[in-house]
Amino acid sequence: MSPHSPDARAAFRMLESRLAARRLAAMDVRMRLALCAIGVLLAGFVFWQIRVPLQGVRHFHGDIAVAQRVAMWLALWAAAAGAAAAARMATMSARVPGPEWLALPLESGAIARHLLSEARLTALIAFPGALAVLVAAIGYMPLAWIGLGGALFVVLWLEATRWSVAAARHVAARRAAVKRALPAMTRVLIGSGRRRPARRLPAPAWRAMSPTQALSHLDRALTLRPTSARARMVFAALFAAASMAPWFAPKPAPEQRAFAFAAFALACTALGAWAIARVCSDPPAVLRPLPLPLGAVWRARFVPMVAGIVALAVFDALLATHVPVVGRVGLVVTWIIPGLAIAVLGLHYAITLAPQERAAENLYFAWLGVAIAGSLMVPLMGWAVLIAGLIHSTRRLRVWHRPEVA
Repeated sequence: MSPHSPDARAAFRMLESRLAARRLAAMDVRMRLALCAIGVLLAGFVFWQIRVPLQGVRHFHGDIAVAQRVAMWLALWAAAAGAAAAARMATMSARVPGPEWLALPLESGAIARHLLSEARLTALIAFPGALAVLVAAIGYMPLAWIGLGGALFVVLWLEATRWSVAAARHVAARRAAVKRALPAMTRVLIGSGRRRPARRLPAPAWRAMSPTQALSHLDRALTLRPTSARARMVFAALFAAASMAPWFAPKPAPEQRAFAFAAFALACTALGAWAIARVCSDPPAVLRPLPLPLGAVWRARFVPMVAGIVALAVFDALLATHVPVVGRVGLVVTWIIPGLAIAVLGLHYAITLAPQERAAENLYFAWLGVAIAGSLMVPLMGWAVLIAGLIHSTRRLRVWHRPEVA
């Protein structure tokens, strides 16, 4: 079989169809309903936020302004799809099975096209939002313009994902430390299959520790190394610093608290993502035979998250110099509770879905997105959604030794 033969293209089509069938079969009815509900809620939220403003735009500026506003929203959704595809490509570039692909009689371009289709899976989340934008424009734009907008979005989606994936592949190829005369995809495959030279490590000290202490020591060591857990902890630190910045800005007190709490919530979200990265990166074949109770696995991640969230809330309260002492105490209490709920939700999804890091992270961010959309549509509804997710994930901890199908 030559690399350019029709048999090679047919083999890739068969591979992609079988992968899609296996992924669909791996999701039970509850997971499918949850994904459909997330898509419907996302589309409903976008429709709710765009429909009324479009009416005002048409009333004051006409159909051309409506078309421009719709095109802007479609372009933003296409850009979000490109970012999602680039992030997935970056993850796959670090874990792609290089030696297996290089052993096949295939050109690097065919492999790159296949990995492009794989990276575009996460970018499909942009379609419900774009469809909601087009539906919101019905009655304010001619139907022919709406159809043209749909075709425009498909083109933008394809080009945004293609160029973003190519950029991510180029960055991964530059890090591969392979001769640049080779194609970028070949360099990525060679670099992913290379093994770093082993170095002698000090004797392990975890044998004299409790299970919780041993796991905490492991988390600390791996978080300091160049792993996905360290990247998420860096984001948590950046958002923590951003939560302190509004207190120095010359803004009214309500705006200072609002911006500070928004950055504080993002820092807690990054801590939840850190817990997912750490728990799901441990190989199950190595970790599950160990005598580790659920309490040790949970406490090893919960305690540092509590310490970080409480410390950040206290620092924010100390910086709020214009707030009375009673108000500062109330700020600490009212911020710690939702912050812990956000972070613990990620920890519970990590424990029940390990080692499926991508599935746990997608479900975590999707649930938080639904909570934000609910808060914007109905006051306090977002907190109800967050509490419901926390209760559901907590109940699943009873069978943590039998992970959910991702």
